[in-house]
Amino acid sequence: MGALRNIGVWLGLSVPEEVDDEAPEPAAAEEEAVAEPSQIVDVKQIVSVQPLRYNDARLIGEQYRAGAPVIFDLSEMSTADAKRIIDFGAGLVFGTEGSMERITKNVFLVTPPSVVLDDDTHQDLIESVHTGELPNLVEA
Repeated sequence: MGALRNIGVWLGLSVPEEVDDEAPEPAAAEEEAVAEPSQIVDVKQIVSVQPLRYNDARLIGEQYRAGAPVIFDLSEMSTADAKRIIDFGAGLVFGTEGSMERITKNVFLVTPPSVVLDDDTHQDLIESVHTGELPNLVEA
C-alpha cells in the first residue's frame, strides 16, 4: 500500500485494501546461501609486509584485495602509526568478512574470507615469525 493511500485510510478518506495474510515464499536462491569455496594455502603463498609509515598500508590492502593472506610486522613503526595500521587491517577484515590474528606483539595476519590456513601452515607461520624470517617479504 502506498504512503498516500495509508494517509487517506488513516484520515478515513478511503477504504483500506484487503491484505493477503499469506507471506510470499522466499525464492530457493534466497534460502540457501552459496558460500565461496575456500582455498587452502601454504606459507609460500602468504605475503609479508613490514610497513615503515602509515602510507604503506596500501601495500597490505592491495595484497589482501588480490586474495592473498598478508602478515605484517609493525615493529619498525611509531606507536601511533602502528595503531592506525591495526585499525586499517581491522577495517579490511570487517568489510570483507575475513579474519585478523595477532601472531606476536607486533605481527598480525589478515586472511581473506576465501582463504583457509590449515594447522600445519599456521604452525609453520608462527615458527617463521619467531625466527625472524617473514615469508615473501614485499618491500615498503
